[in-house]
Amino acid sequence: MEEENIFIDDVEFSADKKTLIRFPEDSKIKEYVVPDSVKTIRKHAFWGCTSLTSVTIPNSVTTIGEDAFEGCTSLTSVTIPDSVTTIGREAFMYCTSLTSVTIPKYCEYESSSFPESCMVIQRNN
Repeated sequence: MEEENIFIDDVEFSADKKTLIRFPEDSKIKEYVVPDSVKTIRKHAFWGCTSLTSVTIPNSVTTIGEDAFEGCTSLTSVTIPDSVTTIGREAFMYCTSLTSVTIPKYCEYESSSFPESCMVIQRNN
């Protein structure tokens, strides 16, 4: 029997808290720190969260799903740790306020993962 998803402060997680499933689109929260238990940020997890300006992703996260932050038009800052090995297609598409992002050296991503106006810097270490 599959366990039901849980909600913490209106944010939906898998029962084991390893997957962030959905951040409430209508939330007025501007800054969010993903909990340390999370390993995967699922596809469309933050889609259309236009009030969000900053997201901190912990070292526990390895995967950022497709379209995960798509349409977060106020997002100006995202911290992507070295633990992230995969960033999905269009993960940050239409994040029009995001001008630069630094990603891990050994992280797989596509050019469509970020807006064209965003400078992507890969760490050398």
